[in-house]
Amino acid sequence: SELAGTLCERRSRAFRDSSLAKMVEGKLIGKVFSAKMQRSVTVKVPYWHTIKRLQYRLVRHTKLMAHDLLGCREGDTVQLKQSRPYSKRKSHIVTEILRRAPQWTDPPVATGAIASSTPPAL
Repeated sequence: SELAGTLCERRSRAFRDSSLAKMVEGKLIGKVFSAKMQRSVTVKVPYWHTIKRLQYRLVRHTKLMAHDLLGCREGDTVQLKQSRPYSKRKSHIVTEILRRAPQWTDPPVATGAIASSTPPAL
């Protein structure tokens, strides 16, 4: 059943079934964590960490800087490939955007008599 097993086993099963767990031909898959720089993104890439003594597997993450020419946004799932060093910390390049994150917009501001009126005096 779905509820069988420890919490760690359920988490590892969920991670194994997710699209982030796939490694394709030495290329890394992760989520864009920060896209505030020009032509650079920070990508959070998950990996397995095994504690053999306890027979326990954890999902850990590493944050990599990557060169971005495709215009990634925060939350996008991207594929990375190792390349020449672009800077001190940046030696990967974004090769493909696998899944776009939904882009949220702010709700419209109310206009009219109610919005422009001053609050009643007490």
